[in-house]
Amino acid sequence: MNTLLAPKAPPSQPPTAWALTSLSLVMLLPSLGTSIANIALPTLTQEFGASFQQVQWVVLSFLLATTTLVVSAGRLGDVLGRRRLLMAGVALFTAASAVGAAAPNLWVLIAARAVQGIGAAAMLALTVAFVGQTVPKERTGSAMGLLGTMSAVGTALGPSIGGLLIAGFGWQAIFLINIPLGIVAIALAKRHLPADGAGGISAPLDHLGTFTLAMTLAAPSIRMQAPVPGRSYVGIEVPNPEVSVVGLREVIEQAALAHFVAAAPDALVAGQAAALEAVRAAYAGTGIDATLDSFFADVPDRLRDAHLVIARSGASTVAELTALGRPAILVPYPHAIDDHQTANARAVDEAGGAWLMPQPAFTPDALAARLEALFTQPGTLARAAERARAAGRPDAAALLADLVAALPGQSESVQ
Repeated sequence: MNTLLAPKAPPSQPPTAWALTSLSLVMLLPSLGTSIANIALPTLTQEFGASFQQVQWVVLSFLLATTTLVVSAGRLGDVLGRRRLLMAGVALFTAASAVGAAAPNLWVLIAARAVQGIGAAAMLALTVAFVGQTVPKERTGSAMGLLGTMSAVGTALGPSIGGLLIAGFGWQAIFLINIPLGIVAIALAKRHLPADGAGGISAPLDHLGTFTLAMTLAAPSIRMQAPVPGRSYVGIEVPNPEVSVVGLREVIEQAALAHFVAAAPDALVAGQAAALEAVRAAYAGTGIDATLDSFFADVPDRLRDAHLVIARSGASTVAELTALGRPAILVPYPHAIDDHQTANARAVDEAGGAWLMPQPAFTPDALAARLEALFTQPGTLARAAERARAAGRPDAAALLADLVAALPGQSESVQ
């Protein structure tokens, strides 16, 4: 007697696929929410009439809430139920997005972003925790890679999507876009993620540890927003070369004195706004025509119109100067990590496109001597501009992308 055996059915994939789809969308939202807000900061400074330091809290409040609570969110998921808390986190993130879009002032927007960060903490912590419940052990690595990719995609797409939304619909659109995505994420999670068990773990949360972590992370961010003497941004218009040379040392000494006024304790106590007003008043008293602000939204235009730039030598500054071909006097920030600003400035200096002046040597007399030499020899600036442009690498982003894309193949060949 022959017995016919039915072929064994392949394991069912749709549930796992839909669960991963749900987790991928949940992972995408927080990373998109972080990077999409960065591109809106210049718009928000104009919309709310606030300084750039104040508007930065739109991003910082989100990041602080997320990083300080993500550990506790994972623990809370064990106590209350992972799916329940994940859906609550997505709902909180979505609701806070609606509040942010309708914010009547900057402080309501910052508060909404902090609440968004609380929801994002639950989303990030529990998305990873769900991988073990929804994916077979042999596929855990690829699932974690997928979630990491989705996080990177959200970070990369945020500025582009944000720019398009702001240009087409206004800054509110960068928050409104989270609402339909959040609703879809909740629906997918409810339908395709494993239900919570009957009981959870009753161990208490570490309230002291959470508070200590929050204060540890918040303190540096708050300190970074405090006014720093000598970090004002200023543009000085020189009407013609003759005026620039006559009495140049006196003008520079007066400009330096203006910054010392801004550094006075009584100016700093009132905050950055008072410091800026003190600098404006000092410049006005010396007869210098200066444009002073804490943030410029038209930096590319200002660099384009400049014949000479005096600046720090961070990577983005050097990249912009060399891409545009603008000669500069570069004063590296002496406390930069690994003294990388000196390395940046030295590279352009050696190429002939800039002049490196260490901060201890950046005195009124030294600067006046340098400017006087440059203004009396216009050809020097023209040659430096050509050499600065020759030192630039406009294709740097493409080269970096090619290098990153080649790394997996190199690692496989080594193995």
